[in-house]
Amino acid sequence: IAMREKAIERLRLETALRLGFERDEFLPYFQPLLDLETGRLVGFEALIRWRQPDGSIVPPLMFVPLIEANGLILPIGRKFVADVCRQLRAWRDAYPLGAPLWVNVNFASSQFAEEGVLATLLATIAEHGLRPADIVVEITESAAIGNIDRAAETLRQFRAAGLRVVIDDFGTGYSSLSCLHELPISGIKLDRSFIASERRHPAILRAVVMLAEQLGLSVTAEGIETEPQ
Repeated sequence: IAMREKAIERLRLETALRLGFERDEFLPYFQPLLDLETGRLVGFEALIRWRQPDGSIVPPLMFVPLIEANGLILPIGRKFVADVCRQLRAWRDAYPLGAPLWVNVNFASSQFAEEGVLATLLATIAEHGLRPADIVVEITESAAIGNIDRAAETLRQFRAAGLRVVIDDFGTGYSSLSCLHELPISGIKLDRSFIASERRHPAILRAVVMLAEQLGLSVTAEGIETEPQ
């Protein structure tokens, strides 16, 4: 009975997800990215949220694994990127004298590996009058290292097109320190666990940051929410 109820609930959720996609219920929310040396706003990370008809917000952990499993991540992801580009274009038009900001967008492994992903992404960026440098692609360690030869070739194509790619949640998946020099990436994003454990293991954080600097990579830290952090 429990398995049957679980299957029914999954079917119900999948149906709601498909309807949600048709009704444009998946929206980007934006989290600021700050330069710690200057305190200046340099960009945003776009976070997907599911806003249901009653106005309630479904957190990504409740639906992202399912849309990755059933393939909806591809059409939802393409629409999401278009929405992000549209919003960035609106900000540029509203504040033409402001500093040029970029937006980070997360790509699931299946999105990053999709045939023609680079051409589709570049077309969407150009359609909204933006440059490739305006969008930063975030991929997980597993997406980058699961098939490192193929990933490296895709990353080289992204870089040649003017796109930056950073490794998201660095340090939580594969032990990829030895592979960093093989991947033509622009930076790494430290998982918030690094910040949470900084007081207990500061040497680890310093070592990772030093390594990134030696390789010419930018470093972004998640979870910095207070002055001491």
